[in-house]
Amino acid sequence: MKIIKANTTQRKESIKIAKKLKEGFTKEAIDNMKIDFKINKLVVAVENSQVLGFLCYSSFNGFLQLKWMGVRKNSQFKGVGKSLLKFAEKDAKNLGLKKLEADTLTDKNSYKPYVLTRNFYYHNGFKKIGNIKIRGWDDQIILGKAIK
Repeated sequence: MKIIKANTTQRKESIKIAKKLKEGFTKEAIDNMKIDFKINKLVVAVENSQVLGFLCYSSFNGFLQLKWMGVRKNSQFKGVGKSLLKFAEKDAKNLGLKKLEADTLTDKNSYKPYVLTRNFYYHNGFKKIGNIKIRGWDDQIILGKAIK
């Protein structure tokens, strides 16, 4: 498996993966991804020319902000997400950034996809650093990880 910057075809394949992850991504999220994938950095995990997963991120206020991540269902729990995260961390370090940040629903939300998402981040060294209220959305937590 290798992690590479997504081309147009891989960007479209990433959207297809997200659409199949209905429990984690709403139609509105998919519509936002279509824009975010064009204006932010999108990397994909590829094996035998098949996209296994994607990660969209950008820089904000001196840290690397993770925006969207998804892994094909049959590739989950096989290190794809971790590899995407390591790639982003290396990219952030090369850019001189000191921290990665992601946000997701709070620990109060027991919906399994979000429990798995939080556990993934916690397992990969992220810690809760704050809460945010977003108009029209559920409360969220900000997770952060210092880059070494």
